[in-house]
Amino acid sequence: MKKMLWYVLWVGIATGCNEQPKQVSPDEFTRLAVAPIATMVYSEFAGVKDGKAILRVSRMSSYRKSKWKDTVYVTDAAKLDAEVLKKLRSRPKPYR
Repeated sequence: MKKMLWYVLWVGIATGCNEQPKQVSPDEFTRLAVAPIATMVYSEFAGVKDGKAILRVSRMSSYRKSKWKDTVYVTDAAKLDAEVLKKLRSRPKPYR
């Protein structure tokens, strides 16, 4: 029984942590990043790494208020508008 529990836990972790970031166009990235903060959706700029800008968008479940789904988006940082990138970097990190 204990062995089975560990196996189920390991499979859950292995499959849950395997999601790849979604590659989007710079225009789509900007639209997601500068969208107004809503009750059920918000975005958080994670920064730039290896020439890629990283954005995390969190959406609250409509049927379960305590459940959030995070999606990570990336785009080429060199193709982003410099003013948008500057605004994203100066934005305070949300508390969650």
